[in-house]
Amino acid sequence: MKRLFALLISIFVIVTCVCSVNVFAAEETVAVDYVGNSESLIDVKNPEGPSHTTSVKTFVISAIAVEGATVTVYSLNTETNLYEKLYTEVVDENNVTTVVPLESVVGASGLYAQQINLKEGMNNILVYASKDGMDETVRFDINLLSESFLDKIKAFTVEIKTELGNIF
Repeated sequence: MKRLFALLISIFVIVTCVCSVNVFAAEETVAVDYVGNSESLIDVKNPEGPSHTTSVKTFVISAIAVEGATVTVYSLNTETNLYEKLYTEVVDENNVTTVVPLESVVGASGLYAQQINLKEGMNNILVYASKDGMDETVRFDINLLSESFLDKIKAFTVEIKTELGNIF
């Protein structure tokens, strides 16, 4: 009897989780010119401005948001001119890999942080926050420098140091 009760509770919890994900799930794509209908749901702190350059392949987006807001991260597909929802792979304790969207509900602290993987070159990112029929979008660009570009900078630096060494 206890096992049956535990099984029913487990099924209820799983169904509740699946249903809540569907309720909060954002659209798969967002139009490039969509701006939302609110300016008070989320305040992105990192990056600090609309453009950022890095040599690191991962980047952490951080923000302060309204408790209960659903925050989703998108990347611009330049071929379709639509922002597409980003996904990541999660491996559970049984070594099973699941693909999940970069989407979460902000808790009571109001703090939001999400790590994203960058592709080489320009990454046009959109952060989409929604709650109670309101939504807000924040756009920014992150330029991931290529390894060859970094190698050129290092080589140039070595040349300058060598020349300065010859002068002094």
